[in-house]
Amino acid sequence: MSHSHLPIKHLLKKIETAGPRSRRDVRPQWVTALIEQIAEMFEPFTDVGRVGFDCKAAADRWEVGLYLGTTELVGGRCDGEMLHVDFQFDLMQLHRLFDQIDRFHWNAFPADVNQAALECSFVVLDGRYQDNPVRVRIFCVPPTEAGPGLRHRTDGTWETV
Repeated sequence: MSHSHLPIKHLLKKIETAGPRSRRDVRPQWVTALIEQIAEMFEPFTDVGRVGFDCKAAADRWEVGLYLGTTELVGGRCDGEMLHVDFQFDLMQLHRLFDQIDRFHWNAFPADVNQAALECSFVVLDGRYQDNPVRVRIFCVPPTEAGPGLRHRTDGTWETV
């Protein structure tokens, strides 16, 4: 008689009783360094901003997207309102980070100013950073699923989210 079901029951029990797994950072160190350098290039026009990013390994390169997170207003008559942060970004400084640039474009969709169009408006740079192929996108707004980056309370305090 086979007892092959015993190891499966044991594994299922371990999964059920295990605590939350820690998420390992699988990014190479050079990707982390690149993200940190690019994050410093965002200059909010007013108040403050918190840089968000998304990155993933594609078949032939790493892809990195960066943006300033929205600010959620907390308290008062504007409670819950989400504001995009106006900013400037130094494209020459971005250009200088790369060993080689294969493509440097701006995609803009001004005709239909809605969230979907804004999310499609971005600068894209394909090139090599520390001899590694990478695609960087700088978005004017965060993706819808990102949520707020900061909360601004009516008493003037800021909270990271």
